[in-house]
Amino acid sequence: MILETVGHASLLLRSDDCKPYLITDPWIIGSNYWRSWWLQNYPDDKQLKNIISSQHVYITHEHPDHFHTPSLRQFNQKTKFLFPDLPQKGFNDYMVKNNYNFEIVPIMKWIKLSDNIQILSIPLWNDDSILLIDTSDALIVNLNDAKPSKSLLKWILKVVKKVNKYTVLLSSYSPASIVNSFRRNGRELSIKTKKDYVDYLNKVCNIIRPDAFIPFASQVIFQRDDSKWANEHKVKYSDLEKYWDSETKLLRPYSTINLDDKTISFVEEKRSE
Repeated sequence: MILETVGHASLLLRSDDCKPYLITDPWIIGSNYWRSWWLQNYPDDKQLKNIISSQHVYITHEHPDHFHTPSLRQFNQKTKFLFPDLPQKGFNDYMVKNNYNFEIVPIMKWIKLSDNIQILSIPLWNDDSILLIDTSDALIVNLNDAKPSKSLLKWILKVVKKVNKYTVLLSSYSPASIVNSFRRNGRELSIKTKKDYVDYLNKVCNIIRPDAFIPFASQVIFQRDDSKWANEHKVKYSDLEKYWDSETKLLRPYSTINLDDKTISFVEEKRSE
């Protein structure tokens, strides 16, 4: 089984002969937030074919860079969409109105997707969710944008120990919006440093203790004239390398892992701004 990261917050699980089982948060075409956000790397034709042929699609939360309706329209009626059981049900109304095949995943209960894949959805108080994926060869912990409490991280550690497999953690690592950076009196200010973001990830890795960390859910370029300035405040891979302080192996964005033999490759980020 192959774990491949594409787009922005899309984790693709497929076989080595490209049979796709699961994709998360597919934003695979176009832009976001009033044409301000664009992807660093867009999936190529082969990747697109794999993605839209996935048997299952899991959406972590309703933000449009995760619940991207233009991308959802690329899938066919056979695709099964899975959603966390969150208080907000906007996605429920949209899926019903547009006749999609979907279901709400039970809270904190392992659900079998195939003979060698099961998932566990952990909804959070801030209308986000964490997804755990247990495969025959690895445990995948997808935090996406979620910032779980220390107690929840320790609970995830218990799952990691119980499953006792090669563990991959994926999490956002940079402000995907400009909320922490702003302008005042002609100056650009940021309430968090790049080191702050990396320090947080070090703490998460040092609690969960995964084998590998993939920088994730931050593959956005601010393209509109009134937001381009915020690209300077993005955390880059070089910043992760500079401040990394964990025994967990730091991988590159857009990494692909063969979960059987643990070989790793990556695609260079094509656009910086």
